[in-house]
Amino acid sequence: MRNRTILLVEDNLEDAEFFQRALIASRIANPVRHVENGLEAVAYLEGRGKYADRAEYPVPCVMFTDLKMPLMNGFELLEWLKDKPEFSLMPVIVFTSFKGEEVQRVYALKTDFFLAKTASLDDFIQSIRDASENWWWCERPTLQMKARNPAVL
Repeated sequence: MRNRTILLVEDNLEDAEFFQRALIASRIANPVRHVENGLEAVAYLEGRGKYADRAEYPVPCVMFTDLKMPLMNGFELLEWLKDKPEFSLMPVIVFTSFKGEEVQRVYALKTDFFLAKTASLDDFIQSIRDASENWWWCERPTLQMKARNPAVL
C-alpha cells in the first residue's frame, strides 16, 4: 500500500483550516497530518515521541510548510531536511506569505514548489492544483525498492 499522507507544518490554525478547505475543493483526498512548527515536524519525520506509531503517523509523501513559525521556523526546517537522504524524494512545498528574496532563499534549500498565501480560496485552489501536478511521483522508496514508483494522487 502506498503512503499518501500530506504533512502540513503551519502554526496558524486558520491557515491550516484554509489549506484543508482548498485540498477538499481541489478533490485531493490524501490524509493530512498537521504539526505547528519545525520542531514538531522533525519529531514527526523521525518518528519520535507521540509520532512513533507509523500506522497512525506515516512518513508523508509530501510536506507543505510555512516559514514564519515559533521554536523552529521553516528555513531551519528546510536546512535540517536538506541533509536527510531518507527524505530526498519527498517534495517540499513552501506555503507562506513571504515574497521577494525569500522565494530564492527557499529554492536554494530543499524546496520543490512555492505557494503564496492568499485570501482568495479560488486562487489558492488553483495553486494547490498546480503544485499537485509536481508531486504525483512522490512515493518514498522502501529498502527493497530502488526506483521511483509513480502515482500518488
